[in-house]
Amino acid sequence: MKKTPEQRAATRRWVVRNREHVRAIARQRYANMTPDERAAHAAKHKAWTQKNRDHINTEKRRRYQEDSTTVRSQKLKCAYGITLVEYSQLLAAQRGVCAICGEPPTDVRLHVDHNHNKQKGESGFIRGLLCSRCNLTLGKVEDSVDLLHRLADYLVKHGR
Repeated sequence: MKKTPEQRAATRRWVVRNREHVRAIARQRYANMTPDERAAHAAKHKAWTQKNRDHINTEKRRRYQEDSTTVRSQKLKCAYGITLVEYSQLLAAQRGVCAICGEPPTDVRLHVDHNHNKQKGESGFIRGLLCSRCNLTLGKVEDSVDLLHRLADYLVKHGR
């Protein structure tokens, strides 16, 4: 028997109110799966995601428009292990400018620069906030100090 729209809405509200309980049940169910069951589950999830890509993107845009601060906060916490308050403290400590070039951001915000050789929460994991240009430059040279020295030597040798 199909649920009515009212029943589906009530179920959604219950899931939102009991999110941690629902996640705990899902984690337990996944932990009890065999490797074959996990592979089948992953394949099913991938197929559903591909089939519903437009719906997923629409929901993400809607959620971001409704509460961009929460979304940003969750992304910072998940990716770098910091809160929006800690990001704001870093930004204030750098006086709102890039930690390398000292310029204010030309796009929306400064990017979190982190050490790829350390784990979230480790001392020195987050190095600072960078503008897009400096962040991309570090990424292109793969944080290689030697390559940066050679680039500088090249510029000095051949002029700017």
